[in-house]
Amino acid sequence: MKNDQPSKDHSRRRSTSYDVAQLAGVSQSAVSRCFRPGNSISEEKRKVILKAAAKLGYEPNVFASSLITKRSNMVAVLISNLTNLYYPQVLAELTQRLDAQGIRVLLFALQNEGDAGKMLSQIWRYRVDGAIAAARLSAEQLALFQRHRVPVVLYNRFAENDAVPSVFCDSAGGERLLVDRLVAAC
Repeated sequence: MKNDQPSKDHSRRRSTSYDVAQLAGVSQSAVSRCFRPGNSISEEKRKVILKAAAKLGYEPNVFASSLITKRSNMVAVLISNLTNLYYPQVLAELTQRLDAQGIRVLLFALQNEGDAGKMLSQIWRYRVDGAIAAARLSAEQLALFQRHRVPVVLYNRFAENDAVPSVFCDSAGGERLLVDRLVAAC
């Protein structure tokens, strides 16, 4: 390590990978490789970098990493009706499963389904890797996902002509089956 003492400047701002590189006496790209799983770096160099990072309180910035990887590792979830009794449970399960894959959920809760257009412009700004929509979206709004190259899956909704993948329950079929079984049991 070149210098064991962080400069005074580090106490006023968050440490960067460049700060860690300077303290560890390595290149900034070595610091990046150290924090990206699967990249090659010697164990000795990794220890030096991790020691410098700990000393500076450095944590990799996922937004900066996304500039390199071209992935945000975020999925937008658009929900229109938080009062639906099972949505919080579904959201918790969905978040856990995505988290296990290293993907974060960015929640967009709509007061009214008519607010979807305003929320879509926010979704594009976060450069999400995909979206799950549990809100009614027009054909034009669904086309925007394709235009922005953001894959979308509808939850508890469906698009006309099956233009967009969706996951939903066949309520009408379930009701028919329920009534048929009840009538057969009587």
